[in-house]
Amino acid sequence: MNRLWVIITAIFMLTVGTAAAGARIYYKSDAAVSEIISTKKDIAEIDRKEANIKKLEDLLASVSDEQEKVSDVFTSAGNLVLFIENLEEAARSAGVLLNIESAEIAKDGSQTLPQFRLITEGGFGANFRYLELLERIPFQLEIGDLALALRPSEQNQTMWQTRVTLTLLSFVNERQKRE
Repeated sequence: MNRLWVIITAIFMLTVGTAAAGARIYYKSDAAVSEIISTKKDIAEIDRKEANIKKLEDLLASVSDEQEKVSDVFTSAGNLVLFIENLEEAARSAGVLLNIESAEIAKDGSQTLPQFRLITEGGFGANFRYLELLERIPFQLEIGDLALALRPSEQNQTMWQTRVTLTLLSFVNERQKRE
């Protein structure tokens, strides 16, 4: 009977130990499963963010040309040379002589827009064509005072002179950019 009692006690202890070990494994695996689920959610979130980043990169790549065109319309004191080159190119295309009589550019950082006084000389059609080309240069301009007059010429040619004041509306002051 003693021996039976030892066997029953041993089986009981073995069963209790196995149950305790199983419970411990179950709770540890439950924690591991929770961690795996959390990690899967994190990975899904990262994948979603990467997909959004890829879409944004594709969108930026598709509009980069347009963005450059829009950026080129706006100018600052540092790159007014491009604006003046556009004025000169329009004069060459129209067949007029261009003289930039004055340029007023605020140097004190005020919000005053640059103004240019231009004089062109050439035939009537060429002067008119120059005004048309001014409307097409890639800057936003306001054409202010405009006078078209017949000017005497030494070679007995009919020479027209245009005096025009331009205000560069697409001017961005460097200080305003930083603010």
